[in-house]
Amino acid sequence: MSATADAPLPVPEGAVAGSGGLPFTDFGAAESKAAHLTAQTGDAWWVRALSPSQFVLVCSAVAPAAMSTGVLDMADGSSTEDDFRTKPLDELQLSDFPDGHPVHRFGLGQYKRFAKRNFKFKPSYRSMWPLFVLAAIGGLFYAFPVAVITLLPEDAVHQLLTSFDQVTLISGVEKVGIAIAAVGLGKAFFERHYRRYFLMPGFVKAEQGIIARKSTKIAYLNVVNYDVQQNPIARILNYGNLELSSAGSDGSEINMKNLFSPRVVELVLESRMEEARQAGRSKR
Repeated sequence: MSATADAPLPVPEGAVAGSGGLPFTDFGAAESKAAHLTAQTGDAWWVRALSPSQFVLVCSAVAPAAMSTGVLDMADGSSTEDDFRTKPLDELQLSDFPDGHPVHRFGLGQYKRFAKRNFKFKPSYRSMWPLFVLAAIGGLFYAFPVAVITLLPEDAVHQLLTSFDQVTLISGVEKVGIAIAAVGLGKAFFERHYRRYFLMPGFVKAEQGIIARKSTKIAYLNVVNYDVQQNPIARILNYGNLELSSAGSDGSEINMKNLFSPRVVELVLESRMEEARQAGRSKR
């Protein structure tokens, strides 16, 4: 290689270089640093080749093309044409995916819509319908206290009126309604924000907690089993659980509870697992 080719190339704006601000010269070191930044920041970091022997790291929602020619230079100096790992999401076609990739089964349109980097999920509001029903009942108590009182047995109403005057009784029913609605809505808010799930570039992660947080991660290559669980009501309202387990674990290691459209989440998971396997094979 000529001296000009070996000279350090300019680092693009916003990219991360190696020591001394110079591009990485070892592909493995650059890839390891990208994985570390992804796990540390939660953003997707990728290795971009400036030349067959110089690499930088870029933060991008999708894997960037290595150069304007669309050829990704690997550590051994070989190259591969654009495929589903290097092309921008909007430019992907079915021919870019290898045979057996889940996109052939679920369709390219769904893949483009849902296969986003750092995809984040929270429990669906649809799964909280009992809590919203409870809040609605509390609202009826507050809005129509007299009607609620008339629904009580006559003996109960008579006993209440002997202990409280009518104004106090109506006010009490309104306060009970506010309390019931607050419990329903408060519990729904807590359930919505207590659990969070992420499909990161290299792994799936589950977090729980609001102040103190606990997280569990499984690399896509280590996922050995996954299963969608839906009861009849969940199937009608299109929510459910996605349970994942890794090698050596007893039962599900991550339970992604009450996800909206869990079959679509399963599609994204399968796609990420296939991408991880393809990337692993390309390195061997």
